[in-house]
Amino acid sequence: MSRRRPREITPKKLLSLWLAYTEFRKPQITYSTLTKDYAKIRRILEAKLPPNLTTSIEIRDWVRSTYSAESARRIIQQFNACCEWAFDSDLYPSSPFTGMNRQFRKVTNGVDNYKAFTVEERDVIITRFTELQSYYTPWVKFLFWTGCRPEEASGLRWEHVRPNFSEIHFKVSFRCDVKKEQPTKNKRERWFPCHDRLINLLRSQYPGYRDIALPVFPGAEGGHLEYHNFQTRHWLPIVQELVEEQKVFEYMTQYHCRHTWITLALEEGFSIQDVAYLAGDTPRVIWDHYASRSKVKVKPDF
Repeated sequence: MSRRRPREITPKKLLSLWLAYTEFRKPQITYSTLTKDYAKIRRILEAKLPPNLTTSIEIRDWVRSTYSAESARRIIQQFNACCEWAFDSDLYPSSPFTGMNRQFRKVTNGVDNYKAFTVEERDVIITRFTELQSYYTPWVKFLFWTGCRPEEASGLRWEHVRPNFSEIHFKVSFRCDVKKEQPTKNKRERWFPCHDRLINLLRSQYPGYRDIALPVFPGAEGGHLEYHNFQTRHWLPIVQELVEEQKVFEYMTQYHCRHTWITLALEEGFSIQDVAYLAGDTPRVIWDHYASRSKVKVKPDF
């Protein structure tokens, strides 16, 4: 067999393998991954990839010239995973994308992705919401005081809160883009102990009767709070205004409430392991993105 032959594969064949691979993976992936990430690959194979390509090398070169470096890396990674599975399942005689992942450098998140608000900025944001958008003040406080992901706060129901409001069980998330409840991002459940301010906040949200299916943070028109709409219609204009007033240094999204909580927890002396558990992440992530670059306490005046 020539060196070129194991690389042979057409878009049509790759699509048939991808459909089979998707069926195999369905029980193992979340609904949002299926309907967004896997569906995107299917659309590329069905409607975008030129049908006259005959090798994985040609497919790789087309993907690289059509998409950004990171998107191309992810697409080729999925093609490779699919073909590795097909080869191991005796559905295809070779794994034509083997080794191609190494040809794409992963784009790592920059420092800016993990920036935090200061305590003063956090508090002025909360105050401004209380003045102008009081309906959303509990939401903003909750994000800042728990460090949870917006989709976890949106998915929180009263069945996840102890009757005495002493603990919160983060176990599900509600993805607004697919309108469906699913496990948390990395499927890590956790119990979050509530301090007095958080207990009072939950009490203020309590509807007066225990319907465990009700969301703790309902949208203004019912149902789950649409955090994407909140980001665009409420968070952005308020925080941007505070930036213009020089009360907040720079604009950051609501997701930075999470980065703020993690950063402050580390500064308060919480261990990396405890912060990782309470934030629903791994100690490695906490170390790499937060603890390893925590704010220097001593001024380097020498």
